[in-house]
Amino acid sequence: MNFLKMKTQRFVFAISILLFIVAGTGCKEPPSDYYKGKIIVLNNHVAYTDIIEIQQSVDNGLAIGQTISVGVLLTDKGYKLNDVVYFKIVHYQKWEGPDTTDHLWPGYTGTIELYNK
Repeated sequence: MNFLKMKTQRFVFAISILLFIVAGTGCKEPPSDYYKGKIIVLNNHVAYTDIIEIQQSVDNGLAIGQTISVGVLLTDKGYKLNDVVYFKIVHYQKWEGPDTTDHLWPGYTGTIELYNK
């Protein structure tokens, strides 16, 4: 009886160690020079561009809460509304254009590089 109990304890211990190892290697964090943002507009090639709201910024970058229009990049890559993306801004400029109430307009327009896990 003791032999069976000892064998069971070893098995449980080995499985526990394996789970800790697997859990520790699960998700890789993006580098610190990448923004984190939530997709708030997807155009689906209708008329406007995809827009991301910045949730986590980088040093000397655009502020949290700012929005950036990125063309149709996200629609073409299969992302969905409210998906969280990590990206680097290659180039951006302040939005200059109409500000009508028929849809959401970005604070900035730009070119981004998506983070690939």
